[in-house]
Amino acid sequence: MYPVPEHLPIPSVAELNKEMENFVIQASSGRNKRFKDPYKVLQFVHFTDVHYKLELWNRLIEYVNTYSEYIDFALHTGDYCGCSQTEYFCDLYKEGIECKRPIFNCTGNHDCIESYANESSTPKDVHPICFPSQVTEKWDVNFIPGEYPLSYYKDFPESNLRMIVLDAYFVTEEQCNWLEGLLNDALEKGIHVITVAHEMTNPITNRFDVPFQTLDNFFYGLKDGRRPMGLQWPLFDPIIAEFKNKGGMHVCHLAGNEHCEYFGFTDGGVLNSVAPCATYNTVSCDCLRVRGTKSYDCFNVIAVDTNLHLLKIIRIGNDLDHYLRQKKVICWDYKNQKMISSL
Repeated sequence: MYPVPEHLPIPSVAELNKEMENFVIQASSGRNKRFKDPYKVLQFVHFTDVHYKLELWNRLIEYVNTYSEYIDFALHTGDYCGCSQTEYFCDLYKEGIECKRPIFNCTGNHDCIESYANESSTPKDVHPICFPSQVTEKWDVNFIPGEYPLSYYKDFPESNLRMIVLDAYFVTEEQCNWLEGLLNDALEKGIHVITVAHEMTNPITNRFDVPFQTLDNFFYGLKDGRRPMGLQWPLFDPIIAEFKNKGGMHVCHLAGNEHCEYFGFTDGGVLNSVAPCATYNTVSCDCLRVRGTKSYDCFNVIAVDTNLHLLKIIRIGNDLDHYLRQKKVICWDYKNQKMISSL
């Protein structure tokens, strides 16, 4: 009987997604060793908008632990709380099961709202929620200078990749200068870059005709100010576009917030990949999320091969919309900007 009641056990994510196992294994691999490519493929889980759902958090960790030989870390792109800080019922890092790999976090709009009665908040309120010290001290990341930092970066030299995680809600000139400096440094050193935030860098105006792109037009991409926390477009887009125009290798920008998925370019030519929500809440979703079925969980496995300039995306969990379009994988050449495969 579906949905399965919450007090009853259900199959694990790995069990429900057994047919995707070989995709995850193969995506983590580069070319044969005979080619002598210098860099290791970096593979990780991208999930977003978990909204304090401990069961879904734990199920994702179980999946990472099952495939930890092929997955380097997990990345949550914001909305760790429920609707606001008043719905911060538990520290998922503390209450959840132990993960064999790091789980990096990012500020979301709901993490930055004190309550719906009072939307004001400060980095001092947000930092301990999204970045508890007992967790971040194990991340080996470089936070932006300041007392309550909400942005950081991490280099993966074995993969020639830099991941820059940005805060979209307390944007300052200092953060923009910090980002520009990191990108200039990456350009000088030939390091490829992934940027991350809860929000897109700008509305996607060139959408690709792929299943990883919702067909439903929600409130996506509004420019009339009705974005969370008074967010104003463009967000970091000109800085990243300038990096690309100078010859920098920007793999993509990973985001969440929309609860549906999008894949395409902004007017500035910045590729954005927006993951659907990890929570089972179907607000702004184009599908049903039913406990006990494959649709209950939803996240992407991301692989980046800087030798061949490949971005690979694999869907784990819900892989159908109400149009019955199936979404399995994308392999994108981010240097030549062309699709290698899409299923």
